[in-house]
Amino acid sequence: MDIGTLDVLDLFSGTGSIAYEFASRGARSVVAVENNPRHHRFISQTVRELDLTNVEVLRADVFRYLLKPVQGFDLIFADPPYSHPRLADLPGLVLDGPLLLPGDTSFWSIPPNMLLKKHPRFLQIRNTEVSIQLLQASDPSPRSPVSVDP
Repeated sequence: MDIGTLDVLDLFSGTGSIAYEFASRGARSVVAVENNPRHHRFISQTVRELDLTNVEVLRADVFRYLLKPVQGFDLIFADPPYSHPRLADLPGLVLDGPLLLPGDTSFWSIPPNMLLKKHPRFLQIRNTEVSIQLLQASDPSPRSPVSVDP
């Protein structure tokens, strides 16, 4: 996976660490979506201080954002609050719409008890203290799964 060719979406960006990491490794673009005003300000300030011109920071409710995305992404990272009342709705909103480009991958940091193994686009799971699960957008051509080392 060539990070320099990726458009990345960081949902529930929190402190922005995932967005900064992809930006610092040369991702073509990174969109960080965070609804908490303090976190949004922090991410925006850090992006300015680090001069990360490939990062756009949006203060938005993730669920509303997912209903009207403005572009597709090659890689989506989602790290929602585990207690969010709509947590179970997220996979469908991300994978069943135009958000994830065909054949590309989403990474989910979710509670270990919320397994997505039965989802038709499930690729693999890595368990640590959280469960990192990979799902892939539908793709008409065969493609080998993305491998992520813990």
